[in-house]
Amino acid sequence: DYLADRGALFATDTYTDAWRHDNFLIDPKDPFAAYADRLLTVYTNRGVAWRAQHIVELVDEYRIDGLLIHSNHSCKYNSLGQVDINEAVRERIGIPALLFEADQADGRFFNEEQTRSRVEAFLEMLAQRKN
Repeated sequence: DYLADRGALFATDTYTDAWRHDNFLIDPKDPFAAYADRLLTVYTNRGVAWRAQHIVELVDEYRIDGLLIHSNHSCKYNSLGQVDINEAVRERIGIPALLFEADQADGRFFNEEQTRSRVEAFLEMLAQRKN
């Protein structure tokens, strides 16, 4: 693995759980309210401040050294606000982050050489911070 060979790993992410809710059960006595609550409280439907705080908590929980943030052109819900979230997290806890753009469906939005170069520079910077 490219990152593992460089001593890096993904400890957690926000993308795969973007539409997951902690409570999978819907109250049969009030299904509409429960469903509305589910839609309003999933990650992608939360505001920038909540999402930034959530990432700060993940950084603390998993002792994360840096953030690799994928801005996915095909997933506006998840990508919306990422620059602001990155800035808020950096201001709060000073953790470095690398935002890179790509698309899950259209390869024209991804430059592998450029991304690899940026990731390598980012990992080198993280290693220098640890020493």
